[in-house]
Amino acid sequence: MPLHDNGYIVEAPAVDYPLRLVAYDSDGLVIGVVTLSGQTPPRALQRAAAAHQPIPNARWHLMVNNSAGYVFAAPATDGGTCYAIQDPQGGGSIGCQPTLSPTALLSQGFGNAHTFALTIFAGSAIAHVTIHYLNDHTQTISVPKGLALLAIPTSNQGTSFGPVRDGVAELTGLNARGQALAFVSIGTITALTPTAITIRDTPIGSAKPVTTTCSLVPPPPASSRTNGPTATATRYESSAPTAS
Repeated sequence: MPLHDNGYIVEAPAVDYPLRLVAYDSDGLVIGVVTLSGQTPPRALQRAAAAHQPIPNARWHLMVNNSAGYVFAAPATDGGTCYAIQDPQGGGSIGCQPTLSPTALLSQGFGNAHTFALTIFAGSAIAHVTIHYLNDHTQTISVPKGLALLAIPTSNQGTSFGPVRDGVAELTGLNARGQALAFVSIGTITALTPTAITIRDTPIGSAKPVTTTCSLVPPPPASSRTNGPTATATRYESSAPTAS
């Protein structure tokens, strides 16, 4: 681009970095080259990212292949494992995590408007996982090699309430003898009206889920507010929780 008054503005997508600027004189000869690497994260974040990625030239292994999708695994630079998850529609994600403790239990849900799936990661002491759905159905699956990928049955999928639409409320990790070793609660909005919201969750240290209903109190009318800038917010007033 020709320069006017020795200045210019150009818009460059972040995904195209690094960029190289080449300057020419009036005769078309190169008189300068500058490479722009783009925005870089803080060094602490760079070190953390470097510690959680596949090892160089990692060989990925197919761990799960079923109707819900595929899961591949590769060694991570921190001694953990990196997982690549792909759904049948071609979408997917990749992430790395440290080696789980024997009783650790993690989950990751994904899906679209029609299908939902759940990936479960379990420690070495966990042989089975019981999935508790919001409709009170349960499903127990095995987790060979600490990994499982399953499609959520349509009958157990949730409604449009809350951020979790796969219908999963809690997960319980069991050892080979059926003893509970780990518990994961997914706090979920189970009902929502203009005046109240109901949330089902399990407090830390509790063995049973608790249902809490909160009243939604709208902000006061504009005529009753004081002068000056104010923030508009909805106040939540919680009633006594009840075990469910």
